[in-house]
Amino acid sequence: MRATMKYILVLMTLSLMYPFAEAANIAEVVYEGSSGNKTRAASRKEIMDKAVEETSLDFIRQMIGEEKTSRNIQLIKNFVIKESGKYILKIKGEDIEKVENEYKMNFRLEVELDSLKSILLQNGLLYEMEGPSKVLPFISWSDKVNSEAYSWWTDDLIGSSPLGISVTKSLHDAFRKELSVKGFYGIEPIGSSLKMLIPESFSNSRINNSDLLFLGDYFSAPIVIKGKVEAQSRGTFSNNYILDVKLVAYQSVNGRVIGEVSRKFETDSGAFNLVVNKKWDLEVNSVAKDLSSQVFNSWQKGTFGSSLVKVTLQGQLPYGQMELVKERLSRIGDIRAIRERLFEPGAVTFEVDTSREPQQLAKIIQNVDLSPLHLTLDEVNAAQVSFEVKSAN
Repeated sequence: MRATMKYILVLMTLSLMYPFAEAANIAEVVYEGSSGNKTRAASRKEIMDKAVEETSLDFIRQMIGEEKTSRNIQLIKNFVIKESGKYILKIKGEDIEKVENEYKMNFRLEVELDSLKSILLQNGLLYEMEGPSKVLPFISWSDKVNSEAYSWWTDDLIGSSPLGISVTKSLHDAFRKELSVKGFYGIEPIGSSLKMLIPESFSNSRINNSDLLFLGDYFSAPIVIKGKVEAQSRGTFSNNYILDVKLVAYQSVNGRVIGEVSRKFETDSGAFNLVVNKKWDLEVNSVAKDLSSQVFNSWQKGTFGSSLVKVTLQGQLPYGQMELVKERLSRIGDIRAIRERLFEPGAVTFEVDTSREPQQLAKIIQNVDLSPLHLTLDEVNAAQVSFEVKSAN
């Protein structure tokens, strides 16, 4: 099929020269297409389907760039264009006519750009839209040896632990360096005015996850990092110390974990500040690189915007049949990854990476041919789908 596309009008127009300015959220498009199908009805459907797909792709390229569109083309077709009814407000066909051996037809489409952006965001495809994606760290310092603590969102620089400030700032700097290489922007909150912008009710060193995700959205940071670096004595009579590091990266929009680091480092023997600084200087870059790589890999795989759902199969399931189930479920376009999570007598639990809600996922799985196995839905909740499994033999 040969086809061309023209943009003829943008509703709520700001300027004829800048039809995609921010306030112009509805665009009207004329798509001119042709089809070599033999029947009028089949040609009309083919041209209409192409009008939706090519119009969508053209706007998506403008929003996220040609390279990212090409890299995620299957994800876009499976999870964005399939939802075109949410952002294409109207599609109207004009008269179809036969010219020589093909049919030609124009379609007029109204596209709500804000809704398209929202769907791209839900599927983790909009993070590079307006410069690098922001990563906001909430990392605290806890010194169990000297009973000192520091967190940038609650404590002022003056009068706070100098070692705590130094340790957390060096981690922020290491994150910034690693993230910038991967196309993300690591925010450096220490010494900036960011603390002053934290709502008073959130100025708590023990920040909970719901508050953390709220603040990520509040500061337009798609990714937030929650963590702690803790120093403790190795033993009662020891002048060696342990640095215990725990960091978790979350996606702000849905709270999904997209990276996690947990490490312990033992210092040399010596004065506390001296040996802690020395050990931290040696390890901080590897910690930042590890977590940054995990965040980047989640983005690269298109897993932003998806959720992890546990799928439990209850019943006697030999290893060969378990592998069969896993292989067939992995073919489902709505499942991006599947891995064994838990084995127990009479049951196996998979962890499924999907953009679908558990109720939708349950229906999709029930329609998959798993012969000779038969699945009966047992339970569905917010995080898990459970089936009873029996062999048809």
